[in-house]
Parts: sequence; C-alpha cells; structure tokens
Amino acid sequence: MWFQISKLQAEIDNESENRAELARKAHAATDRKMKSSIETRMEKSDEKLDSMTVLMVHYCAGLQDCFDQEEMERVKQLGAEDRRLGEDEDSAGHEERISTQEQDSDLSSGYLQFYTYELCS
Repeated sequence: MWFQISKLQAEIDNESENRAELARKAHAATDRKMKSSIETRMEKSDEKLDSMTVLMVHYCAGLQDCFDQEEMERVKQLGAEDRRLGEDEDSAGHEERISTQEQDSDLSSGYLQFYTYELCS
C-alpha cells in the first residue's frame, strides 16, 4: 500500500508541474488557436489531477481502516489475555498494560495522521 501511495503522490506531483507549465505557456501565448489548444490541455490536466486526488483519498482511507483494524485486534488480544490471567492480577499491572497500549495507539495514530497529511495535502 505504501508503494502505491508513494507512486500516486509522485504522479500527482508530476501532473501538477505539467499543469503549471501549461499555465505559463497559455499566459505567454499570443496566437488564439495555440492558447485555446493549451487551455484544453489544461482542462484535461485538471481532470486528471482531480481523479488522482480522489484516488489518493481512497488509498488514505483504506490505510486508516487497516490501522483501525489492527488496533481493534490488538485490543481484543489484550482483553483475552486479561481474562486468562483472571482476577489474581493486581491493578497496578493492569493499569501499566493499558497505559502501554494507549501509548502504542497514540504513536501509530500520530504517525498515520502525519503521513496522511503529508501525502494528502
């Protein structure tokens, strides 16, 4: 998934550069026919950028869903472990595990939010 997101981001960057170059050419063009042709290419570039942006949003949403599923599985495993240990466990050990779980969750969520922001902005 990371490879696809990175590749898509590179394509978005390339198309953005292409669009900017077309805009410069359209601004400098003096011939109406040439300017019209460039503007048509700019419209197609805009459509392509819009499509790739929507695809990026879907990739990022899918990645977020994967992380959410992993987190739910981790919580289920910890719950099952707690049930196996029974009530003999002291509350300090239980609180420590919950604290560690919250820290892990905060780190993975923070990384995903940062990476998603960088890719999707």
